[in-house]
Amino acid sequence: MNSKSNLVLLVLIALLLGALISRNGALALMALPFLVYLGVGRLTSPENPHLVARRSPDQARCSGQEPIPMTLKLENQGQAIPRLRFVEPMQEKMTLVNGIIDRCVYLPGGQSLELGYTFQASRGRYSWQAVEVVASDPFGLFEKTVQLPAAAQVVVLPAESSIVQLPLHAQHTLHAPGSNFSRQPGTGVDFWGVREYSPGDSLRWIDWQRVARHPGKLFSKEFEREEMADIGLLLDARAISNLKIGSKSLFEYSVEATAALARAYIRAGNRVSLLIFGGSMRYVYPGTGKVHLNRILDQLAACTGDGDETFNTLRYMPIRMFPSRSLMVLISPLQAKDLESLTRMRSEGYQVVVLAPDPVRFSALERRRSEVTPYAVRAARLERAALFWKIRRLGVQVMDWPVDRPFIRMRYREHRP
Repeated sequence: MNSKSNLVLLVLIALLLGALISRNGALALMALPFLVYLGVGRLTSPENPHLVARRSPDQARCSGQEPIPMTLKLENQGQAIPRLRFVEPMQEKMTLVNGIIDRCVYLPGGQSLELGYTFQASRGRYSWQAVEVVASDPFGLFEKTVQLPAAAQVVVLPAESSIVQLPLHAQHTLHAPGSNFSRQPGTGVDFWGVREYSPGDSLRWIDWQRVARHPGKLFSKEFEREEMADIGLLLDARAISNLKIGSKSLFEYSVEATAALARAYIRAGNRVSLLIFGGSMRYVYPGTGKVHLNRILDQLAACTGDGDETFNTLRYMPIRMFPSRSLMVLISPLQAKDLESLTRMRSEGYQVVVLAPDPVRFSALERRRSEVTPYAVRAARLERAALFWKIRRLGVQVMDWPVDRPFIRMRYREHRP
C-alpha cells in the first residue's frame, strides 16, 4: 500500500465510523464507492510479477559528449500487469538528450516492451546493475517495487583531438621500425649522406651526379633510419594539483592532453606506458597497438583528480614500468617540491619533458574579472617562472601550456624557426 491507498482507506473508515456513531445510513452509502474502489484495486493488483529486463547500450565505448542511445527491454513472463511504471534516474555527470525515463504502461502477459532514451555524459565509467519497476493495479493503490537485474557498462573516453605531427621526439630509440629519427643511416625518407657503393646496394640509391664528378667510382645515398621509441606518460592526479572552479577542473585538460599524446605516439608506432599517480596509482605497462591504446584510454576514463600521494612515489616503481633512456612526458601543473623528483629522474638517465597546464591562466579565465587581483596574478606568474628556470637548468624541457588554446599550436608558434 502507498499514501494514496492509505488516504482512501482513512476516508472509508471515517465514513463508516460516522455512520455507526450517528446511525446515519447516508454516510454508509457514501462509503460504498470507496469500498468498491479499494476492492477492485486489490483484486487487479499483480501478486508476483515475473519480469525479465535486458539493458543494451548502442555503444560500450565512446568519446566525450557523444550522444549515447540506451535501450531497455522488459518482458512479462507472468500475468498481465495493469500499470507498470519504469523509472531510470540519471547518474551524476549524465544529461538526458532524448526520450522518456519515467513511463507508465500496460503490459499484457507474454509480451515485451522496449524503452529507449539518449543521454550525454562526461568522461568516466558508468555502470548499471538493475532497473527498478513498480507494478500496481490500474488505480495505483497497491504497488509492488521490483529490482530487475539488468547489468550494463558504458565507458566515456576523453575527447579525441587530432595531432598531425608529434611535438616531442625521443633522443634514444629502439632497434625496431618506427617514426623517430635515430641519427643513424638506414631505411628512411630523410637524406643522411653519401658513401661509396657497396655490392648489394640498390641501383635506385646511386648518386649519379657525384658519379659524374668522379668517373670510375660509384656512390650510394644514405637515409636516416626511423625507429621505435619508449614513451612514458605520467599524469598528475594529486588533489593539490587539481584546481577546481565551479564545475570546471584543470585536471580535465591534463587528461585530454594525455589521451591525445597516447593516441599520437601509439599510432606512430611507439611503445607507450602510462602512470597516473595520486591517491590510487594506476599504471599500464609498455606496449603497442590498438588494444594497448584501449587499455590506456580506459584508465584515463576512470581516473579522478582527488588523490593525495606525493610525487616521490615514482621512486618505488618497478624498472619494467619505465625502461631506461625512455622519453618521460609529465603532464602536471607542477609544485615546488616536485623539483627533487625531476632531479632524480634526470640522474637515472631519462629524457624528461614537462607539459604544464597553466593554473594562473585557468583561474583568470574561469573567475570573474572583479575576483582577480592583478598583483596576485603577477606574483603567481613570477613564482611559476622561477620554478621553470630551475627545472630547465636540469636539462628538462618545459612547455608552459595556456589551457585556452591547444598545446600543439602553442609549441609550434614558440619554436618555429
